[in-house]
Amino acid sequence: MQTAAVALALRSAIADVQAAVEAVDEKVSDIQKKVRSREVGEVVGTYRFLQRVVDSTRQRGQLLEADWDQVAGARRDLEIALESLRAYVTETTSEIDAEDSLPKREAAIKRITNNKGAAGSLRLILVAEQALHLLEYLRLERVRTTAPEQVPSALADARHSLATQRELDASLVQSAIARIEAAKQVDPLEIHRVFSIPQLAKASTKAFDAFESFANASRADLPEFDRLVHRPEFAETRAEVKRHAVNARDGVIDGSKALGQVMARGARQASESVRERGRRKSD
Repeated sequence: MQTAAVALALRSAIADVQAAVEAVDEKVSDIQKKVRSREVGEVVGTYRFLQRVVDSTRQRGQLLEADWDQVAGARRDLEIALESLRAYVTETTSEIDAEDSLPKREAAIKRITNNKGAAGSLRLILVAEQALHLLEYLRLERVRTTAPEQVPSALADARHSLATQRELDASLVQSAIARIEAAKQVDPLEIHRVFSIPQLAKASTKAFDAFESFANASRADLPEFDRLVHRPEFAETRAEVKRHAVNARDGVIDGSKALGQVMARGARQASESVRERGRRKSD
């Protein structure tokens, strides 16, 4: 029963963590440009060390005292790394401002998907969390061999630790997706951005994919969201133009009249200009 209880900690482990580690390995040089190389090395190195200790512990059937002495202090470093990585992702997503111009919004969203930025940090979070899960397993093994009557209590601690990480991940994902969703909305007056709108759609899709993949791997709750970028209809743009039409003399007036007045003035000015050029030539 104690062995089964210890195994429960691993059942909450991150899915496909090896893929995350491999992705970090492939992009480590890029990630280091944004995240301190020491932090990258510590996270990946700690994970690999803990994995070796877990493998050897399962093979021999017990955790050596010397191995526990080496891994016991890893929790603090992992939690600090997780806080730092989440803070960086939060800072990057907070740069997405729905009030910015469309090109600026597209650029801010695009930065999330860059492996040198938030996307790389999300992968490192997965690796750090899996390392924490391995540490919880080793702690349970330690309790099983030294104080077996405390296994239920230690198991409750492990479950609480892992649940806390999932809650933090869910909060990170929810905040990021909310900002992306707000920023991908195209204002009716931005309909003329014929080149920027497709780029915004592409960037937001990749950003959604990054956070969805992270949420699935960490088993965090994923909020509902609309992937599509909707281009406003011409009627919406026309209505928005009307709403902004202001007459300096009478205040806010009917938009169609304002547009008509502008077009009429433009036509008269053009006609007068043509007649003036004609007179000059005849002279």
